[in-house]
Amino acid sequence: MRFQLAVTLIAAASTANAAAPRARAKAIPSEQLCVGTAHQENGNWYCQAVRGVSYQNVGKDWEYGVVTGMNEGNGELYWAPHAYSGPLAPFNEPMSFHFRGPIALKQFAVYLPNSNLGGLKKREESDHPPHESQNSHVHLPRHTGRLEESRKKQEKRGANWVHAVIDGVPQSWIHGETWASAVINGQPQSWINNYFGPGGSAPTPAPAPAAAPWVPEPEPEPEPEHEPAYWAPEPTPWAPEPESAPAPWAPDYEPAVASKPTEAPEAPWGEERLSRPSSSGSRIPRVEGDFARAGYYNADSQQNEGLVFLSNNGGQGSGVWSPTFGNTLSYVSADGLGGAAEPQTLAATVVPSGKEFAIMSDEPCDESCGYIRPGSVAYKGFDGADKTFLLEFSMPHQWGATDFQKDVPAIWMLNAKIPYTAQYQFNCHPDCGEFDVFEVLDHFGEKAKTTFHARAGQTGGDSNYFRRPVDGTLKLAVIFDSASSTVSVRILDNDIDFPASLSVQEIESLRLDEHGPSDLAYSSFNLW
Repeated sequence: MRFQLAVTLIAAASTANAAAPRARAKAIPSEQLCVGTAHQENGNWYCQAVRGVSYQNVGKDWEYGVVTGMNEGNGELYWAPHAYSGPLAPFNEPMSFHFRGPIALKQFAVYLPNSNLGGLKKREESDHPPHESQNSHVHLPRHTGRLEESRKKQEKRGANWVHAVIDGVPQSWIHGETWASAVINGQPQSWINNYFGPGGSAPTPAPAPAAAPWVPEPEPEPEPEHEPAYWAPEPTPWAPEPESAPAPWAPDYEPAVASKPTEAPEAPWGEERLSRPSSSGSRIPRVEGDFARAGYYNADSQQNEGLVFLSNNGGQGSGVWSPTFGNTLSYVSADGLGGAAEPQTLAATVVPSGKEFAIMSDEPCDESCGYIRPGSVAYKGFDGADKTFLLEFSMPHQWGATDFQKDVPAIWMLNAKIPYTAQYQFNCHPDCGEFDVFEVLDHFGEKAKTTFHARAGQTGGDSNYFRRPVDGTLKLAVIFDSASSTVSVRILDNDIDFPASLSVQEIESLRLDEHGPSDLAYSSFNLW
């Protein structure tokens, strides 16, 4: 059904076939729902099943370190500070959607304000540890990512930083210890990753000059400013900027270019660096309504508008692999099992346990994406502080799973800068932002949780959970709302459509939980 606005329902109440609107329920504070229900399972905290979670006070002005260069020869990374600000920051930046099996994605739609679509400005298997291993993912009622905080403290003390003057410009990068984390036998464990590739060894650091490295400011007081985007690394922030200043070091770089079908129309907004998926039309037209459907996928009909399917299988048909940095992004095969040479639409299939794929807009990256690892397949993420996603999916059990994850499906979002370099190492995670939308944490478990990962003060997760849809599909809404500084995840009624446009009022009715099951509570969680 199309969403019914409250005013429409009231006006139609006198007609014989009018449906009475469900009374708007009041959100219940998370801690109240956890009174008498909080318990641990395999090291993770749970309270009770809910139909929705609304995260309050999302966003803070601050900064994070962004990768500006990757040296394949010696494994060195180059960094610069990136200030972020505005509603929901940094989650107002371009983001990508990620999925881990076992999962069958039936429908996916993204809605962006019409004002963002004038020029279509929408902003796994690999050799790296899987999604579960990037953080310990032992979810307490309020957790703060202590392992990551410890690493940041080491960086502030100057540990693992290498300094050098290259072509007359001072440079600084992190070198040495890379922490890996995992849950082993229900306990969080961490260790230093000392692997440097087949037959490799740790590169010798350059002598360190007296200048101290850049570290994030402890107080969130950056001046809002327009952040320029670069394909080449940005100048280091402490270097002088006279008119004759030498250019910063930049690696030789050309993005991967997939062959473009000769019959494909020329993109109206500039040169394409990558192919557009050819299964459906490319450019999404403006439509009536406040939010246009900027991307849509339907597994049964194989309809694909404005989206591209990717995976961490660089070197399998597209993208690249190296012993230094592993796999880049690649196109994903239609069955979700590996890489592909050109864009493919995901088939109506169950992607098995441990396999991952990602969805981004079908607009190839340009300089606005920032630094991208050479050779990677790269498309723009979903941009803006106001964006809504509708999903339909199932997560059937795979009882015989023997992969590392063993039947822990997940749906999550990342700042698109993360997969542009490498999803599981060598990136700005977690400071630049991750949102776990629907994540099963226990092997063969049936409880899915939501969690934010960002800088201190923006990390936390509700211990109230969603029931995993193992026997049928579930429809879900994910709503980023700048006016209320909230990000909400809501279960929807099964008869909800994914229409071509949504009004502001319709999205508000979704955010306020007017279209979901009434037998469960919905939770309100304050990030700070």
